Amino acid sequence: MLGFITSIYTISSLLLTVGITCVVMGGLTIFAMTTKRDFTTGLMPYLFAGVLTLLLFGLLLMIFHPKGSSYWYAVYGGLGALVFSAYIVFDTQLICGRGEHLGMDFTIDDYVIAALSIYLDVINLFL
Repeated sequence: MLGFITSIYTISSLLLTVGITCVVMGGLTIFAMTTKRDFTTGLMPYLFAGVLTLLLFGLLLMIFHPKGSSYWYAVYGGLGALVFSAYIVFDTQLICGRGEHLGMDFTIDDYVIAALSIYLDVINLFL
């Protein structure tokens, strides 16, 4: 799916998007590892609600296709970037062991699931 979507755009716009995604990912990772605030407590329902909101908003955009839709697609993209940025912080803190009080942290044996989680966060942020 990612290959099909990226085949539509020019090389320069793709490189710009990859660069922005790398900078945002690096900044959010550093923030998640150095902040004193624990984002693993109580954030899960809000992240789930954010993804459901994005899903419903995207379906509404596809069905109704409103006038001035470029504005609404920009709002949709901004909300998606915000939600998946929060997911990056959340998953990074789970990998660092901040969710152990909830029983949600990743252990040594969960490295594949942890890597897949971060991978999906980055891909969704890129899209």
